[in-house]
Amino acid sequence: MGIMCIVGNLIFFNPLQRLTQMPPKTIDEAERILQKSTVSKTSFNLFSKDTLRLLCDKYTLEVSPTGKRQTDIPIKLDYIGALLSEVEVSQSQVNLHHR
Repeated sequence: MGIMCIVGNLIFFNPLQRLTQMPPKTIDEAERILQKSTVSKTSFNLFSKDTLRLLCDKYTLEVSPTGKRQTDIPIKLDYIGALLSEVEVSQSQVNLHHR
């Protein structure tokens, strides 16, 4: 399977170049991120909303919808926010035990 590229009116096709699709990220990979000492704000961006929802459910995290949406259904950013909040709470508890 090759790659087709359209530039203006020209079409280029390279039959040797393949599309690479990364496999979906798993809940196990997300849990490994939660166990790290520092977690960046973009750590969970590659995970699907369903994976993030399952992880939040597993840790019984409360996920509240935010913003000006007219629905009570959380979006991906809401799940990421809940996970990052959990990491911050966990890290502060660890810091308190080490004093």
